Amino acid sequence: MKIGSTIEELYNYQKENLSGTSKINYREIKFEDLLKLKISEFAYKKVKKVVKSAFEALNHAVESYWLFLGDNIIQDIIIPYQHVSHAFVEVDGINILNLKKQIEESNLEILGWGHSHADFGVFFSGTDWRNQELIFNETSNYAIIKRKKDDSVSKVIIKYSYGSTFNIHEENFVQLT
Repeated sequence: MKIGSTIEELYNYQKENLSGTSKINYREIKFEDLLKLKISEFAYKKVKKVVKSAFEALNHAVESYWLFLGDNIIQDIIIPYQHVSHAFVEVDGINILNLKKQIEESNLEILGWGHSHADFGVFFSGTDWRNQELIFNETSNYAIIKRKKDDSVSKVIIKYSYGSTFNIHEENFVQLT
């Protein structure tokens, strides 16, 4: 089962259409606010704990995976059951679906995903780029960007998703799509 298709099931949302009948909630955001990952101290500490705990439990650095939850900022992460190794992490889509109730109860949305690169550098591999594309295509993060020019205001609706890598050295890399 593909992660992307299960996230679509998880959301059970209608695809955006231009007629305005979509049930997607839009948030007004300044474009520059999207360019920097905004993450609560709680969520950031949780990411660091996941990376460190996996290292301590297995006595060597491994990759791990999580989903970012929030509204305008990342407020928490949720961690699906996963198979880890030093160079990859595998998450079966059904394990993401198993988190549906917890995500719904949080009243937060999936804003993207993150994973650790063990003790490697932080970058996006080819696999990471494919995962970012899947997450982007299947999440419903939409924002209204207002632009004021002279006396007129124009609005643009954009879709976005964050992807990130972290490592045990507390380095991080964030990709906005």
